Amino acid sequence: MVAGQIHGETELVTSSKRPVPLTWHFSLKNSLSPLLNEKGTHMNSRKLSLNYLQLQAAAAKPYKDDWSRKRNSQKRGTHSGYDSDDNMFEQRSLSKNNINAIRHSQSRDMLPAIWFIFSRKGCDAAVLYLENCKLLDECETSEVELAFKRFRKLYPDAVRESAVRGLLQGVAAHHAGCLPLWKAFIEELFQRGLVKVVFATETLAAGINMPARTAVISSLCKRSDSGRITLSSNELLQMAGRAGRRGIDEIGHVVLIQTPNEGAEEGCKVLFAGLEPLVSQFTASYGMVLNLLAGVKAIHRSNESDNMKPSTGKTLEDRCCNSRRK
Repeated sequence: MVAGQIHGETELVTSSKRPVPLTWHFSLKNSLSPLLNEKGTHMNSRKLSLNYLQLQAAAAKPYKDDWSRKRNSQKRGTHSGYDSDDNMFEQRSLSKNNINAIRHSQSRDMLPAIWFIFSRKGCDAAVLYLENCKLLDECETSEVELAFKRFRKLYPDAVRESAVRGLLQGVAAHHAGCLPLWKAFIEELFQRGLVKVVFATETLAAGINMPARTAVISSLCKRSDSGRITLSSNELLQMAGRAGRRGIDEIGHVVLIQTPNEGAEEGCKVLFAGLEPLVSQFTASYGMVLNLLAGVKAIHRSNESDNMKPSTGKTLEDRCCNSRRK
């Protein structure tokens, strides 16, 4: 009613079109396949059907990359992939499937990427696991070294020594366990294209201006206070929204990683579940109401006292009248 009188007619205009369209991928052991069909309405059953995957797995040759070979030569007997079922969401190191996803992303020019892992420990472990990889060229490495020397000189106490080696290779972690100065430094390098892969928790999906060409979702499940839960469609789309830089990328990429308990069908189920309604978490308490009432009374008293004070003009007028009488 008021809006119609002041501003005229008001209408809500909605649009589902993204400035940078997204392409969804599914990372298998030895390939990176389209998750959806050409129309983007259903799962790509031709490439992701069970029979097709079994034939591909039987025909595929095991891939041995230099990164994992170097890592295994340094630490024999370490776990790759996941630990027990209880610790499955805290990856101690990346699996071969994860390594292949990075390799495919690099070969297809899909970097830089934000890799979402739902634990701080998992993010740090991923950086340590890839500290022998090489995602930067010589020129980029020199720029990172120069920027890091400046940062160390200005903020020596903010340096994460355990992450320096990975940073010089183009990988870094970003989560609440990092100091704000270090996180700001990682964000700056990432925006300059000097960090190719950032392992981050889901908090990075909201509130930070740090878009990427590719967003990688490591799992469709995460830990919570009530135990293991599946991501909602809102959460998945929030993280996927980091993919595609406006004015830079023509297409953004989202990669879902296959895990022991999650496949392409589970990914499509979450994706097409539909947006959940926003539920307010605001809870009014007795103390809040009393504080508001006390604040309102204080404002009224202040206004009353201001109204009772004579104005400057009235004061000058009274003084002039008194002087004339004298």
